[in-house]
Amino acid sequence: MKNQFFLICSLFLILSISSVCASDDFNDMGYDNLSLDNSDIALNTYGDSLLTSQYDDYIAVNESVSVSASNVTKYFGGSERFNVYISDNENNSISNKSVIISINGVDYSRTTNSDGVASIGLNLMAGEYPVIVSCGNNVVNSNVVILSTVNGSDIVKMEKNDTQYYAAFLDSQGNPLANGTDVRFNINGVFYDRKVNGGLAKLNINLNPGDYIITAMNLVTGDRNSNTISVISKLIENSDVTKYYKNNTQYTLKVLNNTGGVAPAGESVTFNINGVLYNRLTNGSGYCRLNINLNPGDYIITAQYNGSVVSNKIKVLPILSASDLTKLYATPGKFAATLLDGKGKLYSNQTVRFNINGVFYNRTTDNNGQAMLNINLHPGEYIITSMFNGASISNKVVVDPILISIFDISRAANELNAYYEKYNKFPNTIKAPVHAFTMPEFFYLMNKAISQIKSSNFKDIDIIYGVNGADSSDVATIDSCLVKEDEFVSIANKLVSQISKDNKVPSTVDTSMGKVKFNDYLLLDTRIMSFYYEYGGGLADYVTFVSPELLKNINNPYGLPGKNVYIDADGGSDEKKWDFARALTAAGWNVYVGKTHSNSHYEDYFNVPRNYVLVNIYNGFCAGTIRELASSYIQNVLRSKNVVCVPVWDSINWTNPNGMGPYRYGDFSGYSAKRAWDDNFSITDPSISNVAQYLASNKIIHCTYPSTEGLVYQFLHGGFTKTIQ
Repeated sequence: MKNQFFLICSLFLILSISSVCASDDFNDMGYDNLSLDNSDIALNTYGDSLLTSQYDDYIAVNESVSVSASNVTKYFGGSERFNVYISDNENNSISNKSVIISINGVDYSRTTNSDGVASIGLNLMAGEYPVIVSCGNNVVNSNVVILSTVNGSDIVKMEKNDTQYYAAFLDSQGNPLANGTDVRFNINGVFYDRKVNGGLAKLNINLNPGDYIITAMNLVTGDRNSNTISVISKLIENSDVTKYYKNNTQYTLKVLNNTGGVAPAGESVTFNINGVLYNRLTNGSGYCRLNINLNPGDYIITAQYNGSVVSNKIKVLPILSASDLTKLYATPGKFAATLLDGKGKLYSNQTVRFNINGVFYNRTTDNNGQAMLNINLHPGEYIITSMFNGASISNKVVVDPILISIFDISRAANELNAYYEKYNKFPNTIKAPVHAFTMPEFFYLMNKAISQIKSSNFKDIDIIYGVNGADSSDVATIDSCLVKEDEFVSIANKLVSQISKDNKVPSTVDTSMGKVKFNDYLLLDTRIMSFYYEYGGGLADYVTFVSPELLKNINNPYGLPGKNVYIDADGGSDEKKWDFARALTAAGWNVYVGKTHSNSHYEDYFNVPRNYVLVNIYNGFCAGTIRELASSYIQNVLRSKNVVCVPVWDSINWTNPNGMGPYRYGDFSGYSAKRAWDDNFSITDPSISNVAQYLASNKIIHCTYPSTEGLVYQFLHGGFTKTIQ
């Protein structure tokens, strides 16, 4: 059994030498010990059981002194020492003799004892050490061999095969450690305790491919031994791949079997790339390939075979490249895509396909590998896709609008209004500083300007081109209209949103008075922005229009040219003023609405334009106001401007002051007008006892009725007469 053990141990024979150090202390007997250093020492051999200690005497004789020193062979941790014997010519021991022992180049001084012996302990790491002994002129050469009690060999193994690491463990006398004795291994920074069996301990190696240092530790003797473990993958010759899209470069590797030979044909290797698994078979040379047809980008590919796994980086380079394009509308601009071949060189005379705004275009690359596409789109943001042989890239094309200021819009609107007043129609286009706009395009700009002005946003406006004209499907319900500021601003906001979405103007526009056809509301917008231009940058309180067809059929019952009316009201009749204004507009009159004054209409006599009918609306009788209108001064002012003033009394719920029933249609018989109670009139200003007689004697045409419809009817028929019932 012992001979079998030593036969196994002979497989691990490795000899290495390490440095030693010794203590300078010595005792009276001339004994001292050499001690271990801290370096890791490779394992040493051990032979048979006779290698415990052997002495081959080396003797030097010089006159009266004889020096002898024996070779020493011992196991790590054994008790054997290195001894030197000094004697005279008669072989008598010489005591107290100084001896120099030099081991591994280090000198140690020792003195012989009474038996003529100088001794030093051998606590050295495993290895072979030359020893030189000097005593006077006598020199003896000897040798010390320290045998390791841990013995193992370097191993090279295929990943996950059955090859494992074994080490033999001895005690300090060279005997195998008893079964069940604990020993320790350290590999890859991890410690493992194992038990000896038959003098051997095993550690299974299941590490990933690579080179490792394993240290086997004899916990009985304190000895240790290190070896190299090389784990070889069954998947080799793999490497990172950089390739151009769809060229011939692919990912390949070679497959080995468990013994390191080439794997046979038909072995299945599993690849994982971009989250997709592929199985491919080896060829007769053990190679396996996966074609890479991925889109440009960076990927990790993993190959698996029989427990072995390798990973590599795959980089697919694009063959198409392009940059985003930003350009101004109506200026030259080309989108360029550059094409490369499978080797990364410029690729000419090839067809690249573009898709932008839902339309496809084919273009041929030039000598620089570039395919060009002219961009003639309206302002907006687009995605353009370039395609070649399955490769595609997307870019952004931004066509910036040319901006126009609100002032330039208002100036163009003023010119457009003048054109309409002269020709009673609109031109096909209106020239603004940056562009000639169609009427639908300019309609959008005016409504956008109205919207921004109301919100105090005076930034330049993005131009929208190519706005389509109105359909003829919707029918207008009114031929004249009056729209106040709040309403036309609200309409402008809706129109801006609608035109931006549909890229066309509506055939009609909804107002509180009814549906207005596009051209008539275009006139309203033109007048609003023309007013903004002429009157210092403010929106009008209201705007009106009357269609030319309606004007042709209207007569002025007050003997004035045209159909123009100027309306104002006192503070209590503001709502009635706007009702009256809308009604007269609907009836075809050109209405101008004045600013409401609290209780006086004095300013209206001077503000009313020539040839207008002046309508003042009152919500009660005031003698001072009636006398003011009847005065020769005011009548001369009105006659000088060819103006007829028609006072209108908002008389709903009025009753006769004498308790009689309600008045009839403007007949003020029995009604009186008291002196003004809140105006600065003279105290001598008398009341009017009979309003009807006073108005008749002063030839003042007037209207009164408890409803707006009745008032308008009276007005359109020339004011109050006895015949109107």
